[in-house]
Amino acid sequence: MEYIVKIRRAGRSLSAERMERGVWGDYGMKKNGAIFTEDSIMLDKSRMDELCEILSKYCTGLEFQAHTLDNSSITFESYAELIRYKNFKKGRIARLTAFGYQDNNIKIVGMFSTERGKNGSIFDYTFRRPDEEAVFCRDVRDFLERAKTGGVLEKYGDALLALLVFVITSLLLRGLFSLPRFWLWVLSGIITLLAYWVLSGWIWKKLFPAVYFSWGEAEAYYKRLIQWRENVFWSVLIAFMVGLAASLLSGILL
Repeated sequence: MEYIVKIRRAGRSLSAERMERGVWGDYGMKKNGAIFTEDSIMLDKSRMDELCEILSKYCTGLEFQAHTLDNSSITFESYAELIRYKNFKKGRIARLTAFGYQDNNIKIVGMFSTERGKNGSIFDYTFRRPDEEAVFCRDVRDFLERAKTGGVLEKYGDALLALLVFVITSLLLRGLFSLPRFWLWVLSGIITLLAYWVLSGWIWKKLFPAVYFSWGEAEAYYKRLIQWRENVFWSVLIAFMVGLAASLLSGILL
């Protein structure tokens, strides 16, 4: 599992020698950083409890802002309010931002989005003590590792989707036209690239969210989605692969 950590430092002017020695506290220096992952994660009730526990360990106050599928914005002044949210239908959460406060200053910001390609899970932070920062980064990495879904479809979805489209296209063209095998494969490849370019964005958005906000009524929805997705994809893929193998084998033997 690979996480990306970006470090940005800002504070009072210090000599290069003192900065190299890591003299922070005496001069009130702050260290800003970010941790993010593009892996899919599941935020169900138990994982949200863990997230709240981590944030509360370093912050004295928490606040949450949610954006839903119907473009509504909701502010929750406590974790208890957030986890009681029904999370239903068009009111399902699409983006969630968690703010951790310390002495009325924002110390930690956790941002989570169902959209892929936008760093679905990000933690921005500001710490004065390097030892505290090190422990926080370890806690966040461990949390993201436990929360990731790790499904085969999510990890190899692009390749499997392209393969599925290619197999379907090849079989359709083989049944409709009498083409040499080389041109059959070339035409199938072109159609596959076009179909993938058109369909992949919609499929990833609808069927493979970067973050699953799985509590309230959304818990049952995501369970159905995952089960349906796996059943349909593997059933169709296996059926077409068997059909393709049988077709190729009959062409060789007959």
